Amino acid sequence: IFIACIGIDMKNAIDLARKLRKAGIECEFDIAGRNIRKQLDYVNSKGIPYVIFLGPKELEKKIIKLRNMKTGKEEEVNMKDADNLISSL
Repeated sequence: IFIACIGIDMKNAIDLARKLRKAGIECEFDIAGRNIRKQLDYVNSKGIPYVIFLGPKELEKKIIKLRNMKTGKEEEVNMKDADNLISSL
């Protein structure tokens, strides 16, 4: 899974990555501060199957947006339930 950060402090992505990794889910995120298009180009070039979009709106609502890169389907998931949903994929 790739965590795509949209205009937020990297601490939020690091915290989410730690939580996912603790649940046994491999993930990475952009540390170079690239725009969303460049982040998605990277995801596609690496064949990463899922992307979590994390931005100010998501943090405010305490959700993540999870996109299946093959189907393009997106769903909103409560942050506290994210590791359970993702590990079932």
